[in-house]
Amino acid sequence: MDHFDCVVIGGGAGGRLISKQLSADGNRRVLLLELAAEAHSLAYVTEPQEFAAYRRFRWPRLHLLGHRPGFERTARLDRSALDFDAWAAAGCPGWNYNSIQDTLGALNTGDPDRGAIGIDHLLAGRMNWQAESGAAQRRQTDESWSRAAAPPNLTVLNATVINRLGIECDRVRTVEYQSGGRTHLATVGAEAVLCAGVIETPRILMSSGIGPVGQLESVGIRTLVEAPEVGANLQDQLGIGIAFQSDPRTSTHGMDCLPGALHSVESSRTGSQVTLDVADTTRFVGGGSPSALRCHIRAICTTPESRGFVTPRSASVAHPPAIDPRYLSSRVDLEGLVDALALAKDLAASSGLRADCQTTALSAAVKKGRETLKDYVRRSADSTFHVVGTCRMGGDAGAVVDEDLKLRGVENLRVADASVMPIVPVHGPDALELVLALRASSLLQAAS
Repeated sequence: MDHFDCVVIGGGAGGRLISKQLSADGNRRVLLLELAAEAHSLAYVTEPQEFAAYRRFRWPRLHLLGHRPGFERTARLDRSALDFDAWAAAGCPGWNYNSIQDTLGALNTGDPDRGAIGIDHLLAGRMNWQAESGAAQRRQTDESWSRAAAPPNLTVLNATVINRLGIECDRVRTVEYQSGGRTHLATVGAEAVLCAGVIETPRILMSSGIGPVGQLESVGIRTLVEAPEVGANLQDQLGIGIAFQSDPRTSTHGMDCLPGALHSVESSRTGSQVTLDVADTTRFVGGGSPSALRCHIRAICTTPESRGFVTPRSASVAHPPAIDPRYLSSRVDLEGLVDALALAKDLAASSGLRADCQTTALSAAVKKGRETLKDYVRRSADSTFHVVGTCRMGGDAGAVVDEDLKLRGVENLRVADASVMPIVPVHGPDALELVLALRASSLLQAAS
């Protein structure tokens, strides 16, 4: 049994940032447990979706040690003011945009006086460490990251499966995990931090006896901390795309075909917000001129009202939890996507584009009327993988974590990943997870 001051569970960008911060002064022994080894990618499969033609959706979840957000995602920190203010309105006043300026400043500038992090540090690969699996060193599989040694007070393990947290007297005392075919225990001296993601974080909590009493007892798990909303409030942004093409002799190139088309649309029927995103998908062969210009308009339901849940199937960690996002269960989401599709076709038509052959089914649906278009959305909409919410943060008694990211009912356990987001960010959760991680690091350092 190994002793650590802090144990961080989940080694994506957020978990690595927290581990880096906590181990920086050399005074703490920190353990970082990554949930998957090498290039293995976990794929979650949802339950059949009643309101989406009973389809099952696949959610790929990369758990590579050091997997990082891309430039386009981190750049959206500056576009997140409304997201943070929405969190404040949802019961987290300490997370309004003005309240987190220091955190945003540290991420955007890397100013040593404000945290010495900086997005440029993340993207330049300055947080890359080789991980240990048993006694063997494992190379990182993401070639975009440099390879550097972890500081001596930081232990990084991958290829781990988290069995449970050992809770005694309202504190996390141990973390039980599997590695190298054996079961190990790590003792927690100060705090444990969950950064395992929207599915694994509630799965670990429920396996540890933290969650809704009825669900836990139905699969033989003894309830240690009653937390009815663990696994609830699951949200995702559904999207649906249309491909268009035009004759290059009569139409300008790429996104110039649709000036101003990248914007939010409010459904006249429901008030829901849907983003129309335009991408140039023209392909040039041999450096010559294309025979047709192509672009792709994607309608994304950015403020979904549908809410789903994650529930345990059994007490065994070998069985993944049941995932039911309940896509399109809210009429608001369905009507918004239908309105956005109709508008996308009108924008394309006014810009000299015609529907690609791939969208003949959509064209037929539009001609047959709104109800047929709804069926098209139910059969064709897909996930954007912007999944959040299963350990909701808030000031009310039902919230899973408080504004300091501390899990209610457990003194030394925090959650710092997209599962705590009360509302899905308009541009997705990736960049905002870094904000959560840096805020968690500051809170942990202040607490110790």
